[in-house]
Amino acid sequence: MIFPELKVNSKLKAGIFEQKLSVKGFTEHIENFGSPIMFMNFKMAKHIFNMGNESTYLGIKLKDGYSVDQLKDRLKKYDDEIKVFSAEEMKKESEDFIMYDMGIATSIGILAVMGFIVAMIILSITLYQSVIEKIPELVSLKALGARKRLINNIIIGQTVLIVSIAYAISLALAFIFAPSITYFSALPVGINPLVTSVTFGISVLLGIFCSVFSIRKVHSTDPAVIFRA
Repeated sequence: MIFPELKVNSKLKAGIFEQKLSVKGFTEHIENFGSPIMFMNFKMAKHIFNMGNESTYLGIKLKDGYSVDQLKDRLKKYDDEIKVFSAEEMKKESEDFIMYDMGIATSIGILAVMGFIVAMIILSITLYQSVIEKIPELVSLKALGARKRLINNIIIGQTVLIVSIAYAISLALAFIFAPSITYFSALPVGINPLVTSVTFGISVLLGIFCSVFSIRKVHSTDPAVIFRA
């Protein structure tokens, strides 16, 4: 965007250096990092930057049949401080830095917890309201001799059904939109089965806990009031 005329194979000068560099390609999502990044071969980087004691990352393409582990073993003989990462390891390191060191994961976690609490409050209100509307039927069952356990199971079953349907819709939307979000994001967006299962379990338990208020309302209502109405 800054240099719209820049294209692959374009020639440009690197800062105060006189030699011209050739553009070989462009990197997407580079705006997510604090400073611009330039990729070049080792010989050119050594010549331009006069490498000193600062940290430098070098992207190396290994020859066929030569593994990352072999490179690690060879470099250990020269300098123990040199770290070698495969492409996948580097990707994981970058993601961890962005998510945890920069505090993005904490922010997302706080927002998720707040959203979860709000959702549980809305669920409680919805369940309570639905039970209030059905009090005549539920109390009638009670008057006809239905056991408390049956009425409790009806209300709790309704809670589990609502939570399950909500999670099924959420998972379907996540599967549909996750690839698109990942494409436009600097970080991958996916569904963690463990987190999803734990969150679902917590939601069901909290829903059952919230349904206790509805159950108490039904059991505290005198059937005579319904029949008089």
